[in-house]
Amino acid sequence: MQKKQLNLFVPDRAPSPRVKRVEREVRAILAEIFQRQSIPPVFDKDGQLLPFPGIITVTGVHMSADLRECRVYVMPLANKMLDQVLPYFEHAAPLIRKAFAQQSKMRVVPNFHFEIDASFATCERIDELLRGNKSDEPYMANETHACLATQV
Repeated sequence: MQKKQLNLFVPDRAPSPRVKRVEREVRAILAEIFQRQSIPPVFDKDGQLLPFPGIITVTGVHMSADLRECRVYVMPLANKMLDQVLPYFEHAAPLIRKAFAQQSKMRVVPNFHFEIDASFATCERIDELLRGNKSDEPYMANETHACLATQV
């Protein structure tokens, strides 16, 4: 039997107003930290300096109900250095947490988990599909002509 893993980011009910307020505050503080680049240099396991991935947009923040875990959705400007963003944030998470603690008034500083926001790619894909479906006739008219052609 598989052990069921607890997912703290999928609540059984809607988040409380308090959680929503904290999410907005966390998003604002993280955006300021990234804007000022107030994070010390970040090194990987081999001792190589990881470059700051440029201008980062914090597109969303989701907190667990106990405010101890925080999933942060980020996106670099114009998708530049997209492959370097997650490795940077994996190594920089403790440093970001420390910078956040200095600016925040929260009693407990959450653990940050960073993810690339996939909504931009989804929007681009939908846009491509909509552009590819352009025709002079309405959709139903095309379907009617196809039905008439098969009956003849």
